[in-house]
Amino acid sequence: MYRIETVETTPVERITVNDEERQRQGYDLQTMFRINTDDKGRSSVKRAIVQAKDKPIAEIAYAPAATIWRINKGWKRRRERAVFGFLIDPMTGLWSKDEIVEDGKPDGLIPFPANQTHPQRIVPFVEDTRNMLLLTPLESVSQVTMATLQAALARGIEEVYQIEESELAAEPMPSALNRRRLLFYEASEGGLFYEASEGGAGVLVRLVSQPGELARAAREALRIMHYKVPDGAISSEQLTDQPKSLGSESCVAACYHCVLSYYNQPEHALIDRRDKDALSILCALASSETILLVADSSSSNLPNDPHHGSINTAYSTSYGTSCGGRITSSGNPHEHFVRWLTLHAFQAPDVIAYPILDHQELVDALYREERIAVFFASPPIKLRNLLLDLG
Repeated sequence: MYRIETVETTPVERITVNDEERQRQGYDLQTMFRINTDDKGRSSVKRAIVQAKDKPIAEIAYAPAATIWRINKGWKRRRERAVFGFLIDPMTGLWSKDEIVEDGKPDGLIPFPANQTHPQRIVPFVEDTRNMLLLTPLESVSQVTMATLQAALARGIEEVYQIEESELAAEPMPSALNRRRLLFYEASEGGLFYEASEGGAGVLVRLVSQPGELARAAREALRIMHYKVPDGAISSEQLTDQPKSLGSESCVAACYHCVLSYYNQPEHALIDRRDKDALSILCALASSETILLVADSSSSNLPNDPHHGSINTAYSTSYGTSCGGRITSSGNPHEHFVRWLTLHAFQAPDVIAYPILDHQELVDALYREERIAVFFASPPIKLRNLLLDLG
């Protein structure tokens, strides 16, 4: 892998057919991110749950100044899928002609004289620090639904905050073949550390910290998709088509007047504004409220809201049966802790309420493999020293 920091390009007045085809064909790109922490190991991630009609429908997390990598593994249509990267002349820094498959026929490689340096295969990547937002639907949906949601929400956010299409990037995570989350991050220069910056953190942080902002973006996305959106709570059955602004024929799956764009050309075969699941989720988001979660494990700050009951009651029951934890009272701090872990999609402990020292002390939660003991209050010095000795 080779980090690309400086490149030289040639300006052109307009893109050619080859450039358009290259964008449509696409590269095999992989995006990775790391949420950074301060000197004390604390992250400034803001998490929120999105609920509609007292039912959680999605979780969102905002991370300022996250490190993002974009890795180019090669052409999507390359002949050898296990071979990554491109050929480059290490002496001149010029890219060499590679095995690019067009119409199913490889072009082959340029022959190099014996006295010249042979090209080297590298996997180029870029690295930057960006503010990012991760949206995770709580229900599993199809690839078409996730692709449509990605395009629709990106357009809705752009329209609500009046930012350019090139200023916001949206990608499926962990990959285009396994879409489970949606990653949004700023793609514009500047505004990296300024929370009031339009198109930067000032946009993404509002979606997680202000209750109705995500609903505004979803409602605007439905309008952009040529639907008449009534006021108040809506359902997909209430949506009706409205003609495009230019008075031409109605949009079918999607068009460049709604959610299709030059930037999402590789997604065009998947995007479908008529997808029932996508419309259902967008309508739920349009009628939703975003509840910011407090990242504190003390029992006084744990969520104890009625709208979490249907999901976490079943989880707590099965967990108590399998791990031996007793969850009997709604005011039990162990129940609050399990619900809090579930709500944040954190790893569940191996044991809840684990007795130690002949039942004289209690470990509130225990992770065996990680060798982590969790306490809701500061443990006695004797117990603390014992656990430290045990690693």
